[in-house]
Amino acid sequence: MIDNMRYFEDIVRAIDFIEDHLKENVTVQDITSPLGVSSWHFQRIFHQSIGETIGSYLRRRRLSCAFEELTTTHNKVIEIALDYQFGSPEAFSRAFKKEFEMSPLESRKLRPTKVPFKKPALHREQVRHIVNEITIQPTFRNVDPFYVVGVPASFISPLVKRSEYMKCITEIWQEFRRREAEIPHRIEGIAVGLIEGIASARHHIHDDLMDYLACIPVSAISQVPEGLQSRLIPGGKYAVFQSTGYHEQTQFIVDYVYSTWLPQTNHQRTEGMEFTWLDHSVYPLDPQKSRVDYFIPIY
Repeated sequence: MIDNMRYFEDIVRAIDFIEDHLKENVTVQDITSPLGVSSWHFQRIFHQSIGETIGSYLRRRRLSCAFEELTTTHNKVIEIALDYQFGSPEAFSRAFKKEFEMSPLESRKLRPTKVPFKKPALHREQVRHIVNEITIQPTFRNVDPFYVVGVPASFISPLVKRSEYMKCITEIWQEFRRREAEIPHRIEGIAVGLIEGIASARHHIHDDLMDYLACIPVSAISQVPEGLQSRLIPGGKYAVFQSTGYHEQTQFIVDYVYSTWLPQTNHQRTEGMEFTWLDHSVYPLDPQKSRVDYFIPIY
């Protein structure tokens, strides 16, 4: 049984909203605004609970409903495509064929009685059964504010393309290692991975981006080398999940926190940065043995 029903109820409300607006031009912000939660962090909770992003769920539901219309009505393909918010018949046809392995016209000609690979609408009880039991317990720490300096990047988040995420993040850390010695007042033996969500300029539903800083804590801020950036990580209360090894192991912890721990506990994530704290003092630069603490701000 879920101890804190907030996230469960939010997911159900988001799905209900999507089902009521399949033929409308909606964004992630439209879906999450009535919930009173951060769009970025709710997307992570939704993805780790349901197994796909909000954008993917919405797109696949639209395609399934469009398939049914194609095979049960005489509406024109272009009308159906535009009704379900595809920008053109060509874009609709590409997405349709990728999902169902046939074109819209082929489906109309065949008129199958069932939609192949149909994405059904999720209902309350189905969402309830997705929730898993807690298996990892964090510690809780009050953290003082501190500064970091490092290599910045923005890229598609692990919500969408895990393999691409791993490739990008590995390249960022390689660049950080090349430039680490340039950073004045650095605290040796520690590395920090700072994670921030970004809202795109158009707030488009497929813009699942994240801001990342591969960085190191510093005892003082002076001149920041060209091409690097500094951040102040605010103090406050954090839930801290411990692991060994990175980056795959760290991502497993992140998945767990958003899919299981937050939905099933009385804790709620506050606005702010989350970060990994990598201690290389015992096993320097060893991706399999270095201790990793994952910090998420809570209240």
